Parts: sequence; C-alpha cells; structure tokens
Amino acid sequence: MRITRKLAVLAVVPLIAVLAFAALAVRTAASQALDAARLKTLVELGSQAGQLTHQLQDERTAAAVLLSGSDGTSGGDAPAAGQSNAYLDQTRATDASITRYRRLRDRLQAMPGGTNGLLQAVDGALDGLPALRRQVQSGPGAELSAVTFQYRIVVADLLDFRADVAEAGKASATVAARINSAVALARAEEYASQEELAVLRAQAAGGLTPAAQDAIAATRSGYTESVLEFGRNADPQWQAWLDHALTGDGVIDAGRLEDAVERSRPGDRLPATGVWTGAMDQRVDRLQEVGQRIDQSIDGDVTHLRNVQRAWTLGEVLAVLLVVAAVVTLALRLGRPMIRELRRLRDAAHAVAHERLPAAVEALAARGALGSATPEEFAAAAGDPVTVRGRDEIAEVGSAFNSVSREAVRIAAEQAAMRDRLGALLVGLARRGDRLTGALIKALDAAERDEHDPARLERLFALDHLASRMGRNNHSLLVLGGEASARVRAQDAAIEDVLRAAMGQIERYTRVDFGTFDPGVLIAAKAVDHLVHLFAELLDNATAFSRPELRVTAEARLLADRVVVLICDEGIGLAEDQWAPVNARLASPPPVEVTGVRAMGLGVVGQLASWYGIRVELRPRPGGGTIAEVSLPAAVFRVGTAEPVQPATPAPEPVPVLAPAAAQAGGPAPAPTTARTASTPTTAAGLPQRRPRGAEPEPAALAAPAAPAVPAPPVDERRDPARVSAAMAAYARGIGASRSGRVAPTSVLSDPEQKENS
Repeated sequence: MRITRKLAVLAVVPLIAVLAFAALAVRTAASQALDAARLKTLVELGSQAGQLTHQLQDERTAAAVLLSGSDGTSGGDAPAAGQSNAYLDQTRATDASITRYRRLRDRLQAMPGGTNGLLQAVDGALDGLPALRRQVQSGPGAELSAVTFQYRIVVADLLDFRADVAEAGKASATVAARINSAVALARAEEYASQEELAVLRAQAAGGLTPAAQDAIAATRSGYTESVLEFGRNADPQWQAWLDHALTGDGVIDAGRLEDAVERSRPGDRLPATGVWTGAMDQRVDRLQEVGQRIDQSIDGDVTHLRNVQRAWTLGEVLAVLLVVAAVVTLALRLGRPMIRELRRLRDAAHAVAHERLPAAVEALAARGALGSATPEEFAAAAGDPVTVRGRDEIAEVGSAFNSVSREAVRIAAEQAAMRDRLGALLVGLARRGDRLTGALIKALDAAERDEHDPARLERLFALDHLASRMGRNNHSLLVLGGEASARVRAQDAAIEDVLRAAMGQIERYTRVDFGTFDPGVLIAAKAVDHLVHLFAELLDNATAFSRPELRVTAEARLLADRVVVLICDEGIGLAEDQWAPVNARLASPPPVEVTGVRAMGLGVVGQLASWYGIRVELRPRPGGGTIAEVSLPAAVFRVGTAEPVQPATPAPEPVPVLAPAAAQAGGPAPAPTTARTASTPTTAAGLPQRRPRGAEPEPAALAAPAAPAVPAPPVDERRDPARVSAAMAAYARGIGASRSGRVAPTSVLSDPEQKENS
C-alpha cells in the first residue's frame, strides 16, 4: 500500500468514527426536532379541537332549545322560527370550525395506534353530523335525550384526543402538564354545558325529577373536580386568568341559578329557559376564552421548543460539516507536504542508485582517480543528494540518507584506493619477476651457445620454454595491474606468426594445430604483443581443460569488416548456466581484485580485449568442447603484404605505462612489448638446427631494410620471445610429425557443415 493511501486511511478511519457518532447525535437531534414539529401540529390540532368542541356544545344547546319547544318564557310553547334560525346559524359556525380542523388533520402523517384510533373516531362522528342535524330539524318528533347523547359522544371523542396529545407528541413532563391543565379546563367547560342540558331536559320533561336531580348534581360535581384539577397543574398566570373570567354579573347569576336548581324539589318550577341558557352560556363562553388563551400559550411554548430543536439540529449538522472540512483541510495541508518530501526522497534515492553512485564508481574505475585526495575528502566533494528541510522525522530520514550516500561513496573510494594499491603491488611484482626472468633467459642463452649434446640441449630448450611462460605470467600481472610494457614494435606482423608466437608461450604447445589462415592479414604493430598474450591465454585454457590425446585447432578468417579467430577444443566445456556470466566478464572485465589474480587467464583476456575493442566470446562446440571466437576490429589489422620485422629496441629499464581503457579513451593502445618472428632452420626430424652464436648469420627477415645486418654483441643482446616461440613451434611440429605421422590438421572454417555448426 502506498504512503498516500496509508495517510488517507489514517485520516479517514477516525473521520468515519467521528462521523458515525456525529450521525447518531444528528439523528437524535433530528428525531427530537421532528417530534417537536409533530407536537406543534398536534397542539395546533388540539387547540382547534377545543374550538370545535365549543361550537358543538353551542350547537347541542341550540338543538336542545329547539327540540324542547320553549320560547324562553315557558317550557310548553311551540318552537319559534328564531330558534330554528339560531340553530342553523350555529351549524354553519360549527361547519367552519370542522373545515379548519380537517385542514390541520390532513397535515398529520403517521401517528401511534391509539391516537390514530381516536382521530378516526372523531372523523366518523363528524361525518355523522349531517344525519343528526336532519333529525333535529325534523321537528318535535326527535328525542332530545338521544340527540344530546350523540352530540356528547362527538365532544367526548374530541376531549379524549386532546388528552392524548401530550403522549402522542412525546412532550416533556412540563409541556405534558400544561397540556393536561388545558384538557382539565376543557372538561370543566363540558360539564358546565352538560349541566345546562340537564336542566333543559328537565324543563322539556315537565319538571324536576330525582333522576334529573342526580344528573344535575353529577355535572356540578364533575365541573368542580375539573376546576380543582386545573388549579393543581396550571401556571399561576393561568389560574389568575380563570379566576378573573369567573367573576362578573353573568357568572354570578349562573351560580345563583345553580344554587336555586340544587335546592329545588321534584315538582318545583325551574328557571326560565332563556334566563338559564343565557347565564350558563356566558359561563361556558368565559371558560372557552380562558381555554383559548391557554392553548395559545401552549402553542407558543411548543413552537419555541420546535425552533430550538431545529436550531440544534442545524447547528450539529453544520458542526459536523465544519469538522469534516477541517479534518480534510488539515489532512491535505499536512499530508501533501509529507508526500512531496517523501517523493523527493524517493527521487533522490533513485538518482543516487542510478546516476550519482554509478557515476562516482565509474569515475573511480580509472587508476589514480583519487589522486592525492582521501576517500573521506572524495565523499565530501561528491555532495549530499538530499537537501534537508525542517526538523521532523522526514528531515531525519533525509539526513540519514545523506549519511548512507556519503558512506557508500567513501567505501567505493576506499575500494578504488585498494585496487590502486593492489594494481601497484601487481605491477611491482611483475616488474621484479620480469627482471628475474630476463636474467634467467640470459643465463640459458649462455648455456645454449656452448651446448652440442642433443639431450641436454632439449632440456635447455624446455627450461627456455618455461622461462617464456614465466615471462607471460609476469606480463599477465602487469596487465591486471593496469600497465603495459614500454617496448615499441615498429612493423606489423602476420596473423599466423602472432598465433605461432602465442603457441610458443604455452605449456602444451605440441597439441596445437593450425587450420586455415586467410593470407595478407597483418596485425598492427601496436597490438602484436598484446594479441600474442591474448591468444596464448586462450590456447593455454583450451589445452589445459581437454584430455591430453585431444588436439586444439586455431585458425583465422578475414570477413568484410573484421577478422575472426577461432580456437576450438574438445574439452569438458562449461555448465549451461556458466556461459553467460563468463562472456559477460569477457565483455566487461571487472576491476582488478584478488579473485582475478586467482583465475587471471580470462581476466587478462578481457582486459586486453577491452583495450582494443576486441570481442571475445565462448560458446559450446557441437559434439563437446569449447569454441573461443575472437573478433578483431579494423583498428588492429590491415590487409597487405608482410614486411620483414625489425627487432624491437629495448629500453634500458622498463618504464610503467598506464594501460589504455577502451571504454575511457577509445584511442590507440599503449606501446606494446616487442614480439619478433624468426625463421629457424630445422633438421629432417623437425628439430631446430642449432648453430654457434658467433657463426650464425642474422636472418634476412630480421635485417634492417636499409643496411646490412650487423651481429650485435652477445653480451648486450636481449632475446626476442617471438623468436623463441617460433623455434619452439618448429621444434614441436617436428616432434609431433615424427611421433604420429599425421598430416596437417583440417581447418574448421574450411568445412561448410562445421562452419554452420560453429
């Protein structure tokens, strides 16, 4: 997972947790706001139900007056037209109140089961009012008790709904107590209206009866209890409103009439209908006015509660949104700089890994790259890859990365210094060994000049050959040390002479056969000695890792833009997974190290090839063995006629010369060591014909072109390795031919099928 996603997870997970808790809080606040809004609607509907109750009470009273047939002076008079019109006017007022009630009723959504049942009962009772009104208007045949009872049922349903408003709206205890106080006052109003009806029914019945007395007493008792209940729960202000409303002449008259009715006995005359209804209606109206004021007060409280809940809900939502915005902004402001710094560290690490460190290592690959500077100074000069900013952990990581980079460059510089010291050690050993080998060869020369015994001469030749191999080993150390010989060759040499000279520098030279050589291929003088050394290492490797009875073949062919030299053996070869690493080391030889000294044959081949841009590749030979293919570029050969090779003029003391690095300079190689070819006459058996040193004339091939040959003093002469190699080659050919009677080996490239397989 990327660091961006990790930082996002670190910011999002706590944010999700906060949002979850905030959602719960918002949900609670929203639920309370919805409950407050529902309670507001229920309170408004309850208030309208109270007004509708009052209108129904007035309609019920008008119906009772109409059905009792009284004109207001006696109970037996026929109904007057004014009473009927009063009833109709009251029904229209009731219908207007019903319309307002139903408009509020439609705003209610889902309600609890009990409340919903009460509302449905009210709706059904209201739907039955037209039939009840027609019954009232039908005349004296309508039963007054039945009519008033049906009105009482509708009023009772409305009062029950008002009593259920607090519970249905989930009102608080305080609001519920205030609502219940309003309901208690509405019940007191209903009891007062029922008391009025009880007297009217008694008047219609012709006088007061015991049952009528009980009904009147029950209504007065209910009225008193309702007023007392209102006083227990109502606010003091509400109680003051009620006390003020129950004072005045009309209310006092109603109380006096109540007392008169209560003291009446069966058969006594009751108060006149008009006087009674006028006094009682005034009390009921006063109670209704107080109820409306209380309903308005409750509605104001509930509206305030709803607005507060809405404000809290909106505030919580805004707070959550602000928190989310703050968290996101903070995460972006803090996270993006962190990500930028981490990406800068990543880019710096890539630059160090792919650019700075390889460039430093490449700069240290050349010998003497450090100069007089120490590894610490070189590392400090390389600079820091990361610019440290701030003091946080990312800055500490940048500082640590700079330390790692400096340490890596310092270690690379120490390795370069160690390689320089190792190269200097190898060069010193090679120079010392070369001087000792030169002294040994000089001693062998002296012994060979005076020796005529073939057996001892053969042993001297063997020692001479061993000394040549020792010289090649010294030159290998010199190559690994990064230097070349200071001897200078003046003229080019034929490719076959170069290969014969290489054959003369290996131990098992008798097993080497030469195949086809395209004529006219001349190796540049500057590269002759190094190619002799390169081919000698390949030939020595081929003969060392094949059975003694097997032959090794060498041949050279000229192509359009290069010369290809093939050295083929039938040895053990390499494992399948070793060809690529070996060829990689040949193509890009590593710097000098201890392992290169332990197996320095191929290491020397790679170094020599890199000096001249030569490509050396090893591949498996069909049928077993190895083919070493050496591709010589046009810079190291030419096509022409071979000229006599002059002996190289040795320097009095070899001077160290840095070896050319093909990858660095790409120019001409350093002055190679001299390799002279010589033509030595042989006997019939193939052995070199030995002549006294003083009497031996200088071969024409070694003579200077412009002057006759002048023998050099024996004591100052340095033996040419090419001459010794040529002599050894002739010696080997003679011995090989005499022992096996073989014909010359067949060239690998001369057979088309073998060409294709190669």
